[in-house]
Amino acid sequence: MLSKGSFKGARLQYADLSGAELSEAALDNADLSFAKAPGARLLRASLRGTNLSGTDLTGADLKEANAEGGNLSNSNISKALMTKSCLKGANLSQSILFGADMSEAEMSKAQATGANFEGVSLERADLTSAMVLHSKGSSSWAPT
Repeated sequence: MLSKGSFKGARLQYADLSGAELSEAALDNADLSFAKAPGARLLRASLRGTNLSGTDLTGADLKEANAEGGNLSNSNISKALMTKSCLKGANLSQSILFGADMSEAEMSKAQATGANFEGVSLERADLTSAMVLHSKGSSSWAPT
């Protein structure tokens, strides 16, 4: 169990974190690029500035996680739980978010060009000044 641990700046590229318990862990500025983390629990985890590009987060629980300024480009975030998460200024370009729950997420100034938002719940999410060009649609989005 790695919850509440501090892994700031850790280099975990290509790591297998499948089903890992990382709730409330501090992973700021860590490099988790191309990691495998399906089903991982990252509730209230701090992921500010973290590189998650190319990471598999299918079905991961990221409720209330803070990934402000993080890089989630080209990641698979399908069916992830991201309610009330902070993705302010994050890069979600080319990511697959199919069926994710991003209700009440803070996504202002996020970059999501080419991302797949099909079946995503964005109810009460803040997308102020977010860049979502060439992205595939969302099933439910009500502006704040």
